[in-house]
Amino acid sequence: TTDDVGQALERAGTGEGNKGFDAAVTALEMVATLRELERQLAAAEDT
Repeated sequence: TTDDVGQALERAGTGEGNKGFDAAVTALEMVATLRELERQLAAAEDT
């Protein structure tokens, strides 16, 4: 719980302790990794 907007903005920032931000970044990295793997597999099948 925050007491004011300043505390809320600080808590929601990209710094340490923002687990939601960390989870979102991890999910995006996983998507990028899976897309790259799919691209490489498709290229290997074409050869």
